[in-house]
Amino acid sequence: MTLWFDRPAEDFREACPLGNGRLGALDFGGTATLRLALNESSVWSGGPYDGNRYDAHACLPGVREKLFAGDIAGAQAEIERRFGYADGIAGWQDRDQFGCYQTLGDLTLVFAAASAPGDYRRELDVMTGVASTRYTLAGTTFTRQLVVSKPDEVIALRLRADRPGALAFTASLSRKECAAVAPDGRFQRMQGQLPFNAPAGVRGGGVRYVALLGVSAVGGTVTLGADGWSVVGADEAILMVSAGTNLFQERFEVLANQRLEKALARPFDAILFD
Repeated sequence: MTLWFDRPAEDFREACPLGNGRLGALDFGGTATLRLALNESSVWSGGPYDGNRYDAHACLPGVREKLFAGDIAGAQAEIERRFGYADGIAGWQDRDQFGCYQTLGDLTLVFAAASAPGDYRRELDVMTGVASTRYTLAGTTFTRQLVVSKPDEVIALRLRADRPGALAFTASLSRKECAAVAPDGRFQRMQGQLPFNAPAGVRGGGVRYVALLGVSAVGGTVTLGADGWSVVGADEAILMVSAGTNLFQERFEVLANQRLEKALARPFDAILFD
């Protein structure tokens, strides 16, 4: 039950998809540059509002009387009058008003590769939900494992090299629009608010989101700067992403931070096999 490839993905149709129902990732498997396209299920360019008319059911007896009396037009008029949006809300006026699902953004790793890789293999185990990549470069074998954990609610990536100190790369979160990215304590933080073309009479802005990237390593040096994370001379590195929005959870920023802190404190194998 394994899908495998002998080269990196050229577009999203060849990337390996992973997810836990809320978070998702597409692994493109690159060697000089690795792109992980990220998803969070509530990143939506609409917004919450309540346009329900809660007393609409009260008109049903009158509607039934009109129907039984043969007054179809009268019943229709009553339904249209009483089953519409609540007073003060105009409803959806154009096709772009409802909004659409959007991707969370990208996690991009750029490696210090000096030559073309060999013995490349990329695979997705559909039973365990683990995506793996292996290749050799200048006599060193590099391996990667990617999983989207449901118990931990994080996207977790482990990178290894069979030669000590051979791992060197930069890593950063990004999004084409509605995003501000900067260091925030021990994490890189990406946050923003999506546009909301709200119906007339609806107050409130669009969905707010946050994504956090944490990195740890065995050996070498790990630094966080304005452009993201830098790992130099490491034997192994672990990257984790936590994310959330305010669509269903007002404490989404606190929750995203707590999840990432907790996951980074666990062994990667525990996250991989839970």
